[in-house]
Amino acid sequence: MASKLFGEAVAELELAERAVHPAGDHTIIGSLSDRIDFGSGALTSAGESDCFAARFADDGTPRWSARYGGADVDFGYEVASDGERVAVANFFASTGTFTYGSESLTGAVHQVLASHEADGSIAWVLARGYRGVGTSTG
Repeated sequence: MASKLFGEAVAELELAERAVHPAGDHTIIGSLSDRIDFGSGALTSAGESDCFAARFADDGTPRWSARYGGADVDFGYEVASDGERVAVANFFASTGTFTYGSESLTGAVHQVLASHEADGSIAWVLARGYRGVGTSTG
C-alpha cells in the first residue's frame, strides 16, 4: 500500500488493524477523537472517541470511510475481508441510542459485528449489549 498524507487531520487516531484484500485494497479500523478526512468526506467524533473504518485502493486512493459511536469511548478493533465484503468488530461503551449506519442501537455496552459491501454500504449488523440486543440485516 502506498503511504498517503491526508488533509484536515486534526484527530488523534489509534489504528487497531488492517485487512488486505485479494485484489490489493486495504481496509483499516481503529478509533478517532475530533475529526479527520481520509479523502472521502470528513469524519467527526460524536464523543470521547469513535470507531472508524476506511478502505483504500492499493495506490492509496480512498474508496470509502465511516465513523460510528456515541458520547463515550468507542473503538474498532478487528477487520477481515472475503475479497469484496469487509467484516468489522467494534466495542461501544456509549449508553443510550445511537446509529451504526442506518441501524439504531440502544443499550449500555455494545459489541458490534457488521459487514460492509465493497462500496461501504452496510450489508448487516449484529449487536449485543448489557441492556439491549439488536440484530438487523440490510
